[in-house]
Amino acid sequence: MMQAMQRHTINVAWLPEPFGSADAMQYRLGEIVDLDQGATTNFPVGWYVVTKAWAKKYPHTLAAFLDALRQGQEIADADRAAVEQAGAEAARPLLRSRRTSRPSCRSKPIR
Repeated sequence: MMQAMQRHTINVAWLPEPFGSADAMQYRLGEIVDLDQGATTNFPVGWYVVTKAWAKKYPHTLAAFLDALRQGQEIADADRAAVEQAGAEAARPLLRSRRTSRPSCRSKPIR
């Protein structure tokens, strides 16, 4: 997404965590809307997509992914601390690598 924003192919994007926070810091992005408050609280935003051809070619990979996704959701439903720890661990490399590079794209303030 950030490459498309840098090329000005797109001007806005939905960036899931931890990418949203990391990109906001690196590229000085502004938030237009918080999709986890008000009428959209707990509204599921996000998806996973494959082509029919890929699913047919890699049925075991697809099944393993869906099983891992289900297991992860079960853990998330039962243990918020595990979710926070996993999110922090996933964000560390992103945040480290982004501290060393400088942005070439900045968002404009929303008026």
